[in-house]
Amino acid sequence: MVEERPLKVRALIQQNRLAPVAADLDLAWRHISDADDLTADIANVSRDKTRYDMAYEAAFHAVMALLAGDGLRLTSAVGHHAALAIYAIAVLDTPPDLAEAAQSFDRMRKGRARSWYDAAPVTSQQAMWAAQQAQKLLLNSRTYVGNKSSRG
Repeated sequence: MVEERPLKVRALIQQNRLAPVAADLDLAWRHISDADDLTADIANVSRDKTRYDMAYEAAFHAVMALLAGDGLRLTSAVGHHAALAIYAIAVLDTPPDLAEAAQSFDRMRKGRARSWYDAAPVTSQQAMWAAQQAQKLLLNSRTYVGNKSSRG
């Protein structure tokens, strides 16, 4: 129910950046599978920028799994990656390390944009950090969707 959602999530719905749909745990698990594949392959890639992009994409799928489990989807409105970051920060607010991973998703999004649009370099440390944050988000998504699956 929309009234039970965090205020920032309700605002995203009112702004037509997120749309309520039926919760889809099958879709959530497919996003988790995609994130699993990406995180598994990061270690096989030698280029820092590519590793960073893969980590961001894995984190994106991990948060998309949460969205699908919550009965929401992104709309085609401009800024849908930013909307997903706002959603992640709104729903992953505890414990502190999870809240940090959610905030890191937004930093990853901004770093990816700089890398793509400004051709900013990506360091090995940045790629490693992004991979760690993606892994945290993926582990939480797996637990979250698993808990919803066992209830339903």
